[in-house]
Amino acid sequence: MSETCIVSDIKRMLFIDLDFSTRRQDNAQLLIKTLYQRPAMDVKAVAALLSVEINTATYLINDLVKYGVLEELTGKQRNRVFWFKQYLMIFSRGVGR
Repeated sequence: MSETCIVSDIKRMLFIDLDFSTRRQDNAQLLIKTLYQRPAMDVKAVAALLSVEINTATYLINDLVKYGVLEELTGKQRNRVFWFKQYLMIFSRGVGR
C-alpha cells in the first residue's frame, strides 16, 4: 500500500460514518484525533479520555477494530493494547533499507 493511500485512508477515518449515534460519532472522532498523538492505547485510557465507562470504551474500540481503524497488539485477553497501525506504518517506511 502506498504512503498516499495510507494518508488518504487516515483522513477518511476522521470523518467516518459507521452508523454511530451523534455522541458515539463524536467519541470516535475524538479518539482517532488523539491516536495521532498517542497511537497505542488500552481500554482504560480510552475510557478516561472519553469520560465513559469501560464497557462503552470497549464497544467503541471493538467497532474500530472491526472497521480496520485499530488493531490489537498484545494478543492477551486482559490489559489489551490497541494501536493505530496504518498511521504508524507511515513512519516505518524506508526503515532498514
